Amino acid sequence: SHPPDADLLATFTIMVQRHAGLVQRACRRQVGAADADDAAQATFLVLLAARPPGAAIGAARRPQADP
Repeated sequence: SHPPDADLLATFTIMVQRHAGLVQRACRRQVGAADADDAAQATFLVLLAARPPGAAIGAARRPQADP
C-alpha cells in the first residue's frame, strides 16, 4: 500500500525546506549561478522519483541533525 498523495506532497515539502540551501549551494558550485535554481529543482524531483513512496516519508520524518 502506498501513502496518500497528500502525505507525499507534505514529505516533499519538508525535504525541500530542510535541504534547499545545501542543494542550492552544491548546484551553484557545479553548474554556476545562472543554472543553479533549475539544477536544484531537478535534484529534488529525481530524488522523489527514485525513492519508494514510503521511504521518502520515513526520511523526511527523521529529525535533522544540527550541522
